[in-house]
Amino acid sequence: MFHPWAAGPGSAAPPAPPVVPADPEVVIRQARARQRRRRQRTAALVAAALLGGGAVYLAVGGPSGPKPGHRQPAGARGAAFRVNTAAFAGHGELAFVSRGALWVLDGTARTLRLAAPRDMGPSNPVFSADGRWLAFTATRPGPAALASTVWLANGDGSRVHPIGARLGLIGWSPAAAVLAVTAGNTVRLISPSGPARTLVRAAGIGPTAWSPSGSALAVATASASASTLASYPVTGGRATTWLHLRARSTMNYLIDPAGWWPQQGIGFWALTNSTSLNADQGPFYVIRAPGARPRLLGNTLPGSGLDQVTAAARGPLAIVAEVPRAGLGRLIWQGRRIKVCGPATACAAVPSPPGTVTLDPAWSPDGATLAFVRAPSRASPGFPQPVVAAWYDAHQLWLYHPATHSVSRLDARGATVPAWSADGTSLLYAARDGIWLLPRLGGRPVRIATPLFPPGNWPTYYGQVSWAAQFAWWSGQP
Repeated sequence: MFHPWAAGPGSAAPPAPPVVPADPEVVIRQARARQRRRRQRTAALVAAALLGGGAVYLAVGGPSGPKPGHRQPAGARGAAFRVNTAAFAGHGELAFVSRGALWVLDGTARTLRLAAPRDMGPSNPVFSADGRWLAFTATRPGPAALASTVWLANGDGSRVHPIGARLGLIGWSPAAAVLAVTAGNTVRLISPSGPARTLVRAAGIGPTAWSPSGSALAVATASASASTLASYPVTGGRATTWLHLRARSTMNYLIDPAGWWPQQGIGFWALTNSTSLNADQGPFYVIRAPGARPRLLGNTLPGSGLDQVTAAARGPLAIVAEVPRAGLGRLIWQGRRIKVCGPATACAAVPSPPGTVTLDPAWSPDGATLAFVRAPSRASPGFPQPVVAAWYDAHQLWLYHPATHSVSRLDARGATVPAWSADGTSLLYAARDGIWLLPRLGGRPVRIATPLFPPGNWPTYYGQVSWAAQFAWWSGQP
């Protein structure tokens, strides 16, 4: 039975779970049986940080280095790293982690600020929808450091301050300057210029996703016997249950929302409570409405940090699905194919020649074009640093045009995790241990910052590198 809800200010009443068809559970049990035969997880994906290159040289990290929020003049010189402020002019705001320090590059003012030094361990920067605010996770520096918590700053990296202890970062509303965080068994909404309030109070709070309009949050909760996905209006009121999965035998099913999109509904991974089994693959579903039958789109490597799923403005999803083949596991360079799935149509693979994998899908703002990465498939199970670096350097950036089913290649060697500008004319991406900008789709790229990681020491897990946790880009209002 679902865990009882604790009463309290701002709490929603416990939702009544609807009857849901059991098909998802059958697929999950089958996937779990396959996963048990695979290797046990031996490492954890670590977020690390380093530094970037271009036209500006800045000294970082020493006792006399800049303090958090300090404005660094564009002409300052040092020996630590380089940032090309001139090339980024007019392209919004870029927050990036470099050698463990978080920097913010303002393309309008052409300034660079140190938002958090490396002893704070900053990661996962994210801008508000209007670009006025920046949130990230970090600890307090010093011997009495708190557990990782959430920090807030102006969009240019100034006025950095913590907003509470032991918080987990969910993300900004897509429609307002409201930040969602977890705090123990609660989900809280924080306004930079107003008080915080509790939206959800429940045991076993898990992953969360904003609705497309920002009017509600989808929250997953789990107990020893069941998992539930419910939506909570940000204005308060009764929650609505979308899905309720009861445990079978000794294994519970965990609902891990990936996003909430127009026409598609809520996308989620249905996982087991075994981390090692989930590392190989997770069944990915979409559920269009509360109580509807979830639709299985394919198996992917679970986790939003890998850019496995993206939605277009017009409704289609693009997912990085596993090619049905025995023996596939968590290696990123084996058996990965992007599929485009309409709200009511079958999924179709993006064209790719034999011997390749396709990764990192990103829809243009108008939903008409899909940027993606094509990389060579590798048979080797090993992932030492030279192998990982060489494989990422062999990446190619392509565009897929669903209307014509055609593809075209861009001049962006080594590209990964591409991100579109708000007007759809530019792309930002990680490549060769740095951040690069393609100012025009048909033009030549320019390096904005490098490197991101320590020399020869990228944090990798079976070839997977959490590039998306290293930077955030706000390119202007859509």
